[in-house]
Amino acid sequence: MLKMKGLMHIGVCAIALPMVAHAASFKLDPHPYVGVNVSRQHVNIDGVKPNIGIASLQVGVNLNSYLALEARAGHSFKNGSFTEDDASVDHFKMNHQYAAYLKMMLPTGYRVKPYLLAGYSWSRFDEKNSADGDVPFGQNHFAWGLGAQIKASTHTFVTVEYIDQGKATVENTNIKFNQIGLSANYLF
Repeated sequence: MLKMKGLMHIGVCAIALPMVAHAASFKLDPHPYVGVNVSRQHVNIDGVKPNIGIASLQVGVNLNSYLALEARAGHSFKNGSFTEDDASVDHFKMNHQYAAYLKMMLPTGYRVKPYLLAGYSWSRFDEKNSADGDVPFGQNHFAWGLGAQIKASTHTFVTVEYIDQGKATVENTNIKFNQIGLSANYLF
């Protein structure tokens, strides 16, 4: 599994670096956009997997056809829950999530434009445990992802994406974060 992850990271870098170099050689033609993203946050806590629903606001600017900068701010609308080995019930909630990304796009000449994301995410969670009480913790990590931007009209597009947000360790427990999302955006 570790070997596969390493190969995947090398593959992402092999695709991303030429895209960034190529995109940087083109003139800037900025177009700002705003949007709403709905995601399912997959959390893996030592094999236990509560899922959380997240709604986020997006603000970004397409610098040209190849590069965009994007910022997101979100909050959970659906909390996750699970039962641990000792039969205590945990409720898992995201208080907030902020992220900043460089979006590297590959124009295809069609309505669909695949892209890679690279950036940083900041998250704050609360775990309420019937045995231990409240356990708040944060997670700040490099985040990367891939997706597709689908042009709906001259000023609107939707995206579908996967984002890997890294790992955290809380009280000797390993926690992994990733999400799958769908967004609707308006381009000015």
